[in-house]
Amino acid sequence: MSADTQQNMCADGVLSRGAFGSTTQGNFTSLCPNGTEWVWEGLGECAQDARDMASIYLGLLSILCFMASSLPQYYSSCKTGNMDSALSIWFLLMWLGGDSCNLLGSFLADQLPLQTYTAVYYVLADLLMLSMYFYYKIKNKMNESRRVLHVLGVACVVGFTTSFRPPPLG
Repeated sequence: MSADTQQNMCADGVLSRGAFGSTTQGNFTSLCPNGTEWVWEGLGECAQDARDMASIYLGLLSILCFMASSLPQYYSSCKTGNMDSALSIWFLLMWLGGDSCNLLGSFLADQLPLQTYTAVYYVLADLLMLSMYFYYKIKNKMNESRRVLHVLGVACVVGFTTSFRPPPLG
């Protein structure tokens, strides 16, 4: 990286943003003075004061809440096998569309890495939910077809065995 580019990215000891995300080139203490190192190393963000840390914690709490709220849905769907009847396909597709637009917007607006990570997680969670929907839709349709075949098979066997009954005496 050239000296001019590095100078433009770091003005007055404050971290500035590159094309897609923050720059982590250089010394932590010079690029993020008074910052929290685990945030810098783990998230690529410079959190220098209580407001920045509150933003980090609220962002992480947002992801945690979404995970905690979606886990019962995943568990219930796997246990009962009725995800396809519990949720509308249009709801899931619109949800995925909204989260995909959010993800695209986070890249285009060059948002903070935590916001981008959150958007990526939401899209992945939507894809998992959509995958489960189609899996149970196909599985339940096959079970229904088997049930119909089973009923037809039993009816044929019962009809076949009753037609070979010996004639009544007398």
